[in-house]
Amino acid sequence: MDPPSPNAVAARKPSGPLLDIQPMRLPPPAPPPKKVKKRPTSKPPIITAPVTPVTPAPAPPASGETEREKPVEPPRLGLLLTPDEQMKLNQTIDSDLRTANGLLAEAMAKNLNDSQKSVVRQIRSFIGQAEELRKNDLAAAKGISHKAVVLAQDLAASAR
Repeated sequence: MDPPSPNAVAARKPSGPLLDIQPMRLPPPAPPPKKVKKRPTSKPPIITAPVTPVTPAPAPPASGETEREKPVEPPRLGLLLTPDEQMKLNQTIDSDLRTANGLLAEAMAKNLNDSQKSVVRQIRSFIGQAEELRKNDLAAAKGISHKAVVLAQDLAASAR
């Protein structure tokens, strides 16, 4: 059998609706579940230990009463460095700060534009941060002091 030609298909027109669609009817929603009361079960008695009164800790001495009174420092997180590592980091920080300050002094002797003056402020900020961080975190201080040197080198090159 040959398939019908497109003209023959187009000539046939349906006599009624293409689809007979009826609206779908949903069942009513289910009622909420009823609360079921549990029957009490016999439980073993709870045995508690006798309560002993808690005595408060003695009050700390008033300020000036003891000579050894010091604020408690919170524990510090960070790298544990050997004395040799600490010495090397301090030397590197000293060297970086000397270099950055020297380059900064040379650049300040020249006529700087606004952009270069902004870089000067950033270098001074890095130097101050490195000096402050050095008290608690030598590794971070080394990183900041190195940034100060790199910026100072760029400033010196652009101020020529």
